[in-house]
Amino acid sequence: MLWGHVAAETLSKLGLNFAVISPGSRSAPLTIGFTQNQKIKSITILDERSAGFFGLGKSMQSNTAVLLICSSGTATANLYPAVIEASLSNIPLLIFTADRPGELQECHAPQTINQKKIFGNYTRWQIDLNTPKAEINAFRYLRQSLMHALSRTKYPSPGPVHVNFPFRDPLVPIKDEKIYTLREKVNKSNFYSHISPLNNSLYTITPNIDLKKRLKLYLYKKGIIIIGPTIVQNCTVFSKCIASIAYSLGWPVITDVLNPLRNFKDENQYLICHYDIFLRNENIRKKLKPDCVLAIGALPTSKILSEWLTKIDVITYLINKNYDNWDPYHRRVCHVYAELNFFEKIFFKKQIKLPSYTKSWLNYDKKISLSIDRLMKKQNFLFEGKIPWILSKFLPTHTPFHIGNSMPIRDAECFWRSNNKQIIPNFNRGANGIDGTISSGMGMAFNNRPSVLLTGDLSFLHDTNGLLVSKELQGSLTIIVINNQGGRIFNNLPIAKFNFICERYFVTPQNINIEKLAEAYSIPCYVPKKWIGVVSHIKQLPSLGVKIILINTNQKKDITFRKNIIKKLANNY
Repeated sequence: MLWGHVAAETLSKLGLNFAVISPGSRSAPLTIGFTQNQKIKSITILDERSAGFFGLGKSMQSNTAVLLICSSGTATANLYPAVIEASLSNIPLLIFTADRPGELQECHAPQTINQKKIFGNYTRWQIDLNTPKAEINAFRYLRQSLMHALSRTKYPSPGPVHVNFPFRDPLVPIKDEKIYTLREKVNKSNFYSHISPLNNSLYTITPNIDLKKRLKLYLYKKGIIIIGPTIVQNCTVFSKCIASIAYSLGWPVITDVLNPLRNFKDENQYLICHYDIFLRNENIRKKLKPDCVLAIGALPTSKILSEWLTKIDVITYLINKNYDNWDPYHRRVCHVYAELNFFEKIFFKKQIKLPSYTKSWLNYDKKISLSIDRLMKKQNFLFEGKIPWILSKFLPTHTPFHIGNSMPIRDAECFWRSNNKQIIPNFNRGANGIDGTISSGMGMAFNNRPSVLLTGDLSFLHDTNGLLVSKELQGSLTIIVINNQGGRIFNNLPIAKFNFICERYFVTPQNINIEKLAEAYSIPCYVPKKWIGVVSHIKQLPSLGVKIILINTNQKKDITFRKNIIKKLANNY
């Protein structure tokens, strides 16, 4: 029990303030230690997979590591999807798993699996701690190990860290006289005197001093800046930083919907939002071919954009602070590992005259934007693609917004219009999976502004255990479920030509009554029949609790309409 107490006190002094606990007997020393610590808020989530994604969403929102605590055995294994997503998305997570002691390993003891390095290469660091001993040196070892573990969730690259805790029975508090003396030693002020919240500035990565000379970006007359999916804490600073680079180069900024730039329209006059549509036009693709690409952040969502960049294969400078290979297409890419704010300093601060090449990009984007607005205003039936367009128009300012994978993110990429609402996008695009969508949204919404989650029906059903958190949610989450009775993204992929197998084994149609499901969780569910009903629910979000907006769509009508309008918009030149 003292081991759990020291673990909690050490992390609280380091600044960790939130723990997600899944129930289990073997982890009782940790659960008791952390729930008794007044500086750390804790929440209980039954399903470890849901707990992992809840912690992920909470960490995205706060930009600080969230602690996950679970028992031994398959409880640990259920955290794996969230660990993978955290690793690939560079989200800090600290994972504490309980385990059987060494004498119960490899002998078929109940609820025992091999948990050493169970998450493979997806952790930034991992350690199997010693079994607790009633010695002061053992507690010093615990303290220092946890200090290092928390620092590794942030530096040099954010991500998950796994600490495995073996515990012997009994797993509940008992009286032990020799522990009292030891407790006095670890509670003395000097035991924790050197611990303070982590100092980020000690680990800042700075660019090479001759970076400006090496890149020679000013020599290129036709250049583009691409901003991929990016979790951003200070969106205003990020937007101004990108604008400063764009203005000094005179290059257009192709901005993915999964970064905040589209929602900070006035910060940057060079934003391009609807490239996924007009780059389908071969003549436009040829006219807009750049001489150089400056890519910042992760891989763009748009497959159209990625295919075009791969085909033209021009010199690309890829800026990212994380030391990974960020180009799966193996183009002519030069990686520059640097913090964006330091990279910005190599550019001039004055704005150059707008080149005709950049004007062409802006003109195409403006025409498409106006065409989309006219089309959407006339469109009456509940078309999936209109939902992100409406959200970008009517969501309240500063709304935290989680976008689910598959069709919702693709429609948002096409139809999300630029605005000044400063909406903050969140997403699980590290592994691009559908698991944990509700749980991530719940984590984002916890102790936050009224928040919104947009998801498809299969992603929603895949994570209904995430709804168990609704009673403990401190805050508000509005879940918009697009119900097209299956994974309709496959109807837009090549497999759709093989309908005899596509419908059953890929689309996997479902006829679950989502209203009844919501009722089982005591969550209000609204089913608007017209767009005015959708707008009324999102213009004013509830201050507390969870509610579901279920939008039933006609999948056949939807697929045909989407293909026709995108084709019409792309070829209308």
